[in-house]
Formats: sequence, structure tokens, C-alpha cells
Amino acid sequence: MSTNEPKPADRARLILKLLKVHHDHRTKHERLRRGLAAEAAKQAAQMAAAGSGDAAVQTSGGESEWPALESAAAVARTLPQESRAQVISAVSERLPSPLADEFLAAIYSFEALPMLPALTIQSVLQRTDKRTLAIALLGAPDAVFQAVTANMSRRAAAMLTEDMESLLASGELRTRDVHDARRAVSSLIREAV
Repeated sequence: MSTNEPKPADRARLILKLLKVHHDHRTKHERLRRGLAAEAAKQAAQMAAAGSGDAAVQTSGGESEWPALESAAAVARTLPQESRAQVISAVSERLPSPLADEFLAAIYSFEALPMLPALTIQSVLQRTDKRTLAIALLGAPDAVFQAVTANMSRRAAAMLTEDMESLLASGELRTRDVHDARRAVSSLIREAV
């Protein structure tokens, strides 16, 4: 380890600070969301009472990104396995269970594949059933697909693409199948990291 590289203890403190920022941000977001929902319900009730036929109120929505959580997970992924286990244990002891669970899921998420070392990705790919991998990659971010195919032979990547196309053409998959496949890959990532 170079002298300029942060020590695992320093990284652990950084992770805890990032998770605190994430928790505070998430709490504020939830309060705001509840306030907007209450305001939207109030507006809808006023419109209905006024006899307006259109009582629909639109609020902003969509997926929220949590950069502090992703940053904490990225720092955790750089730790040696023993240090990572200690950090995860410390997070589990010091933070509320939902936040600790969210942190673990972020560290070992399917979407984290591009951030993992090539040897780890290759290990995960070797242990993943090919059909499960093809299902998991359906609708995946391009960076995840590129990380997977970059760690395969051209022939294997071409076969994977064909499998994905045939799965799409069959039309028999549900969104739940994709989520289950991604969870299976995530568990293999957790074992490999």
C-alpha cells in the first residue's frame, strides 16, 4: 500500500460519513415527498369540491439517485475483503437496519459489475448459469452489458447476445424473472468480492 493511499480505517470513517449524508438526504426526500403528496391530495379535493371534472394532479416522480450511498459502496468495494467485512459489521451495528441493508445491496448490486475488477467479473461469469445471465442482462444498463461481454470470449459474447434475443422473441419472461436473475448474480458477486 502506498503512503498516499487512505488506510482502511480512514475509508471506514468516510463510508460512515457518506451513509450519514445518505440517511439525512433520504429523510429530507421522504418528508418532501409526503408533503407533496398531501398538497396534491388537498388540490384534488379542492378541484373536486369546485366541480372541476379533471381532478388529476401531477407531481414529479421517478427513481431517485443516491450519490452518497453509491459513493460509500464504491469505497467499500476498494477495501480488502477483511477490512470490508469489518466495515460492514460496523455499519450494521451503528446504523438502522434498513440503511445497513441498503448499503449491502449497493455494494453487491448487479449494476456494480462495471466497477468490479476484471478477475472478479470473470469469476462471477464462470459461476453464473448462462440463461440466468442472459435474463439478468435484459434491459440492463449498457455499462453492465459492456463489462460482461468485455470479460468473455467473442464467441461466448455472441452466444449470450443470441440467447438474449431469443428470450426477448419468446415473450415469456416477466419483469420478476429479470429481478430474480439479477438477485442471483448479485449473490454471486457478494461471494466473489
